[in-house]
Amino acid sequence: MKVYYETHKEKLSAYGKEYYKRNRETELHRFKAYREKNLGRDLERKKLWYARNRDKILAYAKAYDLKNRDKRNAYQRERRRRMKEAAKGATAEVAASTAEPSMKIEPVQHPESADDHELTRRMKQASLAPQLKLSFLLNPTE
Repeated sequence: MKVYYETHKEKLSAYGKEYYKRNRETELHRFKAYREKNLGRDLERKKLWYARNRDKILAYAKAYDLKNRDKRNAYQRERRRRMKEAAKGATAEVAASTAEPSMKIEPVQHPESADDHELTRRMKQASLAPQLKLSFLLNPTE
């Protein structure tokens, strides 16, 4: 907005170009004050709108939460499983490094590991979906 204002001063005001060259600082200050007032007003309007529609928004959030609960739970299960596997892998590596060379532990590849990778990939994609943050509705006084 500031750039537009700077380039189109003649169109936006009753004053001429020279006036702005002479009084640049005061005009910028006036513009900033005007903008600040409008932003404050818009924020108040938004707060009023959210207060008016609070029940609808919370109902939507609840429905959204219920709808995506299975996906979220599956993602968390998958995440915990991966963390456990990583922990087991780390302990197995430590055990293998301390054991004699003839007693090395080889990791076993399961045939369903391809499915696990596919599920992991899907869960990552699901977790990248945009999330609705409505925590401000729980404390509308701020």
